[in-house]
Amino acid sequence: MHRNRDHPSIDDAQLKLEIIRAEVEAMTLMFNGMPLPPVTISIGVSDTLGGDAEALLKQADERLYHAKRTGRNRVVTRIEHRANVEEGMAETTAVPSMPASPLGGP
Repeated sequence: MHRNRDHPSIDDAQLKLEIIRAEVEAMTLMFNGMPLPPVTISIGVSDTLGGDAEALLKQADERLYHAKRTGRNRVVTRIEHRANVEEGMAETTAVPSMPASPLGGP
């Protein structure tokens, strides 16, 4: 992965956002002295380089909703499309960039 301080890669973004995702998941929030149910976040990351703002937001939005549809509590940096020959329909899956959380979580 090529790292450039002026132009971070999508892998750099994935790493930082995965740390944030894991930290949010590890938080214990309290209300009136009682712990609230766990909070998680889903994040869609866009990598449109040199594109317009509308294309950038559209790609990030598609990845965010894909993260929510495929299990939530994840960072999605790209979506892989495969044809499902038996069903005669397209199958879409999130492609994780990292096998596990850098903080040791799922």
